[in-house]
Amino acid sequence: QHVRHTLAYLKRRPYHCLRGETGGVVLVLGVVATEPLARARLLGGFQLHDRAGAPIRITSRRARSLLAVVCLEGEGGVPRERLSGLLWSDRGEEQARASLRQCLFELKTGLGGLAPQLLDIGRERIVARPAALDSDIAQIRRALAAPEPDLGAASELLMGGRLLEGLEIPGLFQDWLEQSRGAFDAMLAEDVGRCLARLESEGRWTEVRTLADAYLRRDPLHEAVAAAAIRAEHASGQPAAAQRRFQAIERALAEELGVAPGAALREALSGEPAAHVHNPATASPAPPPRPTEGPVLAVLAFDNLSGDPAMTYLSDGVADEIQQTAAQGLDLKVIARSSSFQFRGADKAVRKVAEELHATHILDGSVRCMGQRVRISAQLIECVGETSLWANRFDGDLGDAFALQERIG
Repeated sequence: QHVRHTLAYLKRRPYHCLRGETGGVVLVLGVVATEPLARARLLGGFQLHDRAGAPIRITSRRARSLLAVVCLEGEGGVPRERLSGLLWSDRGEEQARASLRQCLFELKTGLGGLAPQLLDIGRERIVARPAALDSDIAQIRRALAAPEPDLGAASELLMGGRLLEGLEIPGLFQDWLEQSRGAFDAMLAEDVGRCLARLESEGRWTEVRTLADAYLRRDPLHEAVAAAAIRAEHASGQPAAAQRRFQAIERALAEELGVAPGAALREALSGEPAAHVHNPATASPAPPPRPTEGPVLAVLAFDNLSGDPAMTYLSDGVADEIQQTAAQGLDLKVIARSSSFQFRGADKAVRKVAEELHATHILDGSVRCMGQRVRISAQLIECVGETSLWANRFDGDLGDAFALQERIG
């Protein structure tokens, strides 16, 4: 009877392990789920399926959005206060909290018996249980990072579309969504770059081209990935194909961005192996041509000093707001976000950024959260002399983070 009750419990919670004693006999039962209980599709229109692949219908758009946010934020979860602020930014604090409670009720109703197994809904924060709730983004990352990359699965998933299409909600959620899309695109480029670098180092040129082609269908102007594909075509004895690929991206860069191919593409076209292939997605992402005159500004991704990885969306969002505002000026050339945001942490050395992006000035900064207070620091650096021309600090409330971004921008 004890065994029957234990197995019944484990059937409801397949990721738990129990140890029981009966009659002086120690019984240890461990059940590890071979597959998650549900999978969320985050690329393209949001969808949720159970283990058998049947759709789990959640009719409320905000309930779907809430689940999507929790899925994206990972094991750290999301504070209730932040969720209510994101999803009901047009309402007062009390009304937003009440709306969140109603939304959670609708979500639990839609999930049925799966709700307590997929989500840990606490008084302070809501956390997705990673062993029970999988996502297409997690699948892509696993496929690329595996000792033997699953390029078939990765290629199929890369065609999934933009992050959370159709879940646009006016207000702060829309700002969060745009920033999350940028952060995801940067993360995906890094993952693809690491996988390509590994395949190149092993001389697996057919697989390099397969993965590069799949990613370029998603981001056709990513020069570093295109350079990897060109190197693969040269190594496979197809110089004509390499030339055609170079000409195609040369035309696309000129038509869409008004720039010429960067050094990575030109070196790949020469047919010589790259001298230092560490990560094609981050080594030299999309450097603009060296300017003949006038300042060229690179706005780097701000450092997240809050100690909470979930706040990276805010530090990236601050830098993105500045980059977009600066790009609207008529007398200032601003390097694209996809290039400048690749430099993070130790890669932010002024000389390195200036050489690879041909920048004359760099704007860098950091974001630190202390409770509900936010402090944003920024400085403008002149590259030749590596001297600070301007520095400032901005303080505000976390609840008004997006208004603070606009003030800084």
